[in-house]
Amino acid sequence: MQKRILLATYTQDGMIHVFDLEKGTEAQTLKCGNYKKIQMGFCANDQYLVTYDDSEMITLWDISEGKI
Repeated sequence: MQKRILLATYTQDGMIHVFDLEKGTEAQTLKCGNYKKIQMGFCANDQYLVTYDDSEMITLWDISEGKI
């Protein structure tokens, strides 16, 4: 599997947008809720996104499925 170059951004409407920088497209949109602070990181060859929010919840997102 070829490694993708991804970027995840969080918006004030409670969404995480995952962009594929090589293709120049949005790869996935994830509804996560509204938080003041959120930390994110990709793992497992960019198949998953891990988030940690100000409610102290850790969530593992499947990027291809757009699900927890």
